[in-house]
Amino acid sequence: KERLMKLCGFIYLAVIITSLYAIYQRFVGVAVSESLTDLATNKGVPGRVYSTLDNPNNYAEFLVIMTPLAAVFAVNVNKIRLRVPLCMGIVFPAVALLMTYSRSGWISVVIACVVFVYYANKKLIPAFFLLCVIAFPFLPDSVMVRIASLFNPEDTSNLYRTYIWEGALRIVRDYWYTGIGLGPESFAYVYPDYANPLAEVGAPHSHMVYLELIVELGVLGFITFMWYMLRLWIDTTRSLLRCPDRKVQLFQIACIASLVGIAFTFWVEYVWYYPRTFFAYFILAGISCAAIRISQQETLRVSAPSESEVDNEE
Repeated sequence: KERLMKLCGFIYLAVIITSLYAIYQRFVGVAVSESLTDLATNKGVPGRVYSTLDNPNNYAEFLVIMTPLAAVFAVNVNKIRLRVPLCMGIVFPAVALLMTYSRSGWISVVIACVVFVYYANKKLIPAFFLLCVIAFPFLPDSVMVRIASLFNPEDTSNLYRTYIWEGALRIVRDYWYTGIGLGPESFAYVYPDYANPLAEVGAPHSHMVYLELIVELGVLGFITFMWYMLRLWIDTTRSLLRCPDRKVQLFQIACIASLVGIAFTFWVEYVWYYPRTFFAYFILAGISCAAIRISQQETLRVSAPSESEVDNEE
């Protein structure tokens, strides 16, 4: 349990340092990139911060994966004089996530928050939704424009994804069983023959983890991962519901919140294209497995009869 706290302490530092750098980028200015934002449908949206990850969507994914763990670390700190400022520090990644203007990141973190509140104290769910409704009118105009672009059929980012998915589905039609093989090189070699003419150039992947799994590994690879992911969710949930230690339970709640939140991003982004977010996801999975084991040990410790009880029985 102490080692888990230390590990999440390093994660907290990573989240805070990168978020402070992202906020610094906003102050000094970030160039608006046409490759990242449709300027016609996102008027007034500034350059999107990316911190140390070179890509705003990538950075948003990192925050969705790691921020719940960082938040729980802050809550679990014993000394209140440290706990309060550490908890206040979670404001920084929240602001940084807003500045990435990553729509999938925003939706994913809302989903993660709902899951977290549900397992931490489901009675607070109505209060959480009320808080979201109250906060909505106070969002900056640029954020509102970005949200509105989700429903704009002319947004090139939305269209580009659908065109790529069309080509990827054609690949699946021919390679559904074996897949085309691992890696961007395989995709770059096969995709042009199946691509929609409107998205033939500049597509390094299928822009969806689930679809990419079928494209690269075939249906068996897809089923294997889905089984692993769902089993991890189920085992984590079952374990946290039985865990007698509140601190360990909160870590498990953070894990399931992050896992479910990033699972939404999997629908619209190939999160694993870059090693940095690939490793972040499986670090999260590893922490979840470790928390399950710690929870089981705590359950056995609590349920085992003490020496005095054994002596009394004798």
